Amino acid sequence: MPDTELFVEDFERFFAELWTPPGASTPVTPFPWQSELVRQIDHEHEWPDLVDLPTGTGKTSLLDIAVFLLALDAGRPSPERWMPRRVVLVVDRRVVVDQADVRGRKIAYDLEHPAGDLLGAVAARLRSLSGNGPALVTTVLRGGIVRDERWARRPDVPALISSTVDQVGSRLLFRGYGITPRMRPVHAGLLANDVLFLLDEVHLARPFAETLAAVARHRRSRSDDDHPLPDRWKVVELTATPTVAFERAFPAEPLDPGSHPVLARRLLARKPARLEILKVPKDDERANEQFAVGCVKFACHLLAEPHLRTVGVIVNRVDTARRIARKLADTDGGPTVVLLTGRMRSLDKDRILSTWRSRLVTGRDRRDDDEALVVVATQSIEAGADFDLDGIVTECASLDALRQRFGRVDRDGRLSEASSPSMSVVAVRSTDLADGAVDPVYGEALANTWMWLSGLDVVDFGIQALAPPAVGDPELGTLVPPNPHAPVLLPLHLDRWVQTSQRSADSEPDVAAWLHGLEDSERVPDVQLVWRADLDVSLFSPEAHQAHREIVDEVVARVEACPPLGGESLGVTIGDFRRWAHGMQVDPTTSDVPGRDDPTEFARDDGPTLLYLRWSGEGCVFVKASRIRP
Repeated sequence: MPDTELFVEDFERFFAELWTPPGASTPVTPFPWQSELVRQIDHEHEWPDLVDLPTGTGKTSLLDIAVFLLALDAGRPSPERWMPRRVVLVVDRRVVVDQADVRGRKIAYDLEHPAGDLLGAVAARLRSLSGNGPALVTTVLRGGIVRDERWARRPDVPALISSTVDQVGSRLLFRGYGITPRMRPVHAGLLANDVLFLLDEVHLARPFAETLAAVARHRRSRSDDDHPLPDRWKVVELTATPTVAFERAFPAEPLDPGSHPVLARRLLARKPARLEILKVPKDDERANEQFAVGCVKFACHLLAEPHLRTVGVIVNRVDTARRIARKLADTDGGPTVVLLTGRMRSLDKDRILSTWRSRLVTGRDRRDDDEALVVVATQSIEAGADFDLDGIVTECASLDALRQRFGRVDRDGRLSEASSPSMSVVAVRSTDLADGAVDPVYGEALANTWMWLSGLDVVDFGIQALAPPAVGDPELGTLVPPNPHAPVLLPLHLDRWVQTSQRSADSEPDVAAWLHGLEDSERVPDVQLVWRADLDVSLFSPEAHQAHREIVDEVVARVEACPPLGGESLGVTIGDFRRWAHGMQVDPTTSDVPGRDDPTEFARDDGPTLLYLRWSGEGCVFVKASRIRP
């Protein structure tokens, strides 16, 4: 038992010690809803099923709240403890995963180097859970690369983990993508016990939410009556755009702008937008080109306004984003251009975000003499990313996606407060409004959303200015993509998956359907590509390997001496990889929203002449492109 006292009323001081900058004259205080949620959870010993909070109201602070509640719970005898030891934030946006990890590492660092007495007390209580091990470990779960496995080696240590549906879900179901068969049952056991799942932007992951609910039912039904496992396993769904009603949701009432001046500024901010139809031909190549030209024109018009110095252009396809970025960069006297997509290496994203953090982060200082900056992006920034743009040009999408994108506009509400509100454009291709048009990513919801917006007297995406159809209203179902559903998870499936040593991949069920739904059963996980400057392409020719066996040994030795890291890997679909390996154009409709792909396309040995080095996590081997698997 820890000898340091901690009370629920201490949360405000814990938050202040975490987030008040050194030398600040006044402490940073939590929003009232954050303190209210801590008191409610501590009183009920139970998290709500849904946390429904608007964008910009501090939802990521649930990590802080979970750490504090775990420290508070550490003072109870083991049989009475209720708060899970591992907190896993799951979101299908890599930018958000990385930003959540940054917050987690900041919390862990401050607990090891406390700036105040309360942080020291929280750290001491967390250490008591592991026999005075580390107070907290953090990690991002990735596949097929060198990983930080402290969370798995020390399951008694409290942990903050962030990852995607593919990585967390495959591990939970004994089929961890990119980990060895020997570690699969270990990861499954750790994720099926003593875990709080924070499933962020759940509208992107409804099938996985259904699978987690099924796992919860099986956990209860399979518990041993004589030696039951502690029932510390909970799933909390998080969203700013709910489409499903929950009985146990927080908050019970909409947030009150009068409860906090910062909340008032953010909730009441105006975010006006105008609608523009861009006429484009039916030919995909010419249509993409003309749409990119139109978006560049709209972005330049916004930058002509003196108070709009940081503008975003958010589109639905990676190819479109790259075209726009090139055209803006080639503009004489044009703005500085930053390109962000989900199809980038983490190292590159981190470098860009580090360079431009002062121009993007919420709470930044705006100056009229700032140089013009345009962030060209795909869906990678629309959910949870801590960006505060002065205005955006966005390609039309489903209503929930547009609301997420406008959550990156005047996020702190300072432009609206200064009576110079943001300005934005929602653009749509004329071909997307043609009869029978179905968007590859958003389906019929794109055109339906455009028609709904066109019927409004004023288009304003401010949190309290926009009034979408209520949850349960049939009209809402036409404005968002249809939710895929996971298959029913039966004990038979679990019995097959627990066989991790002797298994038949051809006859066992594919876990992908339980992660992304039956409707998306053709979806496959990404291939992770790594380039190395010290490995010349000539080392990968079959002829060189046949003539000089020492080349193989040299390449393998270099890679094993410095194994691949997560930051240097680029995730692409297996279909895009094989098209690229055959010297063909990558699919221009590729987006950050995971879609379907054909894993058998180009699954033959003719065509590409290079070999590839496949790293399995424990070693590597040369293979042909046709042998590459996700």
